[in-house]
Amino acid sequence: MKEQAKDLSRMESGLTESVFFLPDTLANWPWTRTISPFYLQAQADSSAWIQSFKIFTAGEQRAFDLCNFNLLASLGYPLENQDIIRAGTDLMGLFDVFDRYTDVAAPREAQEMADMVMDAIRNPDKARPAHECVVGEVARQFWKLSMQCASEGASRRFIKSFDEYTASVVQQAEDRAQNYIRSIDEYFLVGERQLV
Repeated sequence: MKEQAKDLSRMESGLTESVFFLPDTLANWPWTRTISPFYLQAQADSSAWIQSFKIFTAGEQRAFDLCNFNLLASLGYPLENQDIIRAGTDLMGLFDVFDRYTDVAAPREAQEMADMVMDAIRNPDKARPAHECVVGEVARQFWKLSMQCASEGASRRFIKSFDEYTASVVQQAEDRAQNYIRSIDEYFLVGERQLV
């Protein structure tokens, strides 16, 4: 009865809300779930690495930990060795840190961060400037460790793809600054570059 009264009140005031129900896509999942045996070690190492930068407040760190990007990487590459699992978990951390900074950046600042990140990845042995945003050092350390388990061809493809990804993040910042909302087709043109 109370719910009906609330619904009636919303209709009378002109306020309506849409409710979307998402299906439980895993309810009838036909494949066995496999997780890397290195999950817990990669989780501990990668989480400690991200925490070492002191980027997050205590609340933000809890939220970051709840995302459990380490689990995503460990499910995504369940049969790979420990170094690749660690690279995957660290990459998830880099994505989050880069997005955290660029989501609130003006287009010029987002471009500067994209350039900084790509410079760090292309030059992982070069020390980052002391005044630089922490994202550059996160990217440098990520690639310095991860490139050790990547072939030359994989390294080239990663750098090219990550450059496309950072460019798409800059495009998002430009869209935000102009209050531009892309059509679905336009979104997929930009968004597909974000899937590295």
